[in-house]
Amino acid sequence: MRIYNLRHSFASVGLLVGERLSIIGKLLDHTQVQTTARYAHLANDSTKSVASSIASRVAEVAG
Repeated sequence: MRIYNLRHSFASVGLLVGERLSIIGKLLDHTQVQTTARYAHLANDSTKSVASSIASRVAEVAG
């Protein structure tokens, strides 16, 4: 385990609990939100999963 890994986990969990990238970036001392977005990559799978669930539900209601 390296500090680098902890920073990635911190950013990803921050997104999962609903924090904004700009706030997470300030906590990680990033000057650009794009840097924080790269650190928060672990949250992408959860986002895709939620989007898929919502799309399925919309399809049920619309169909």
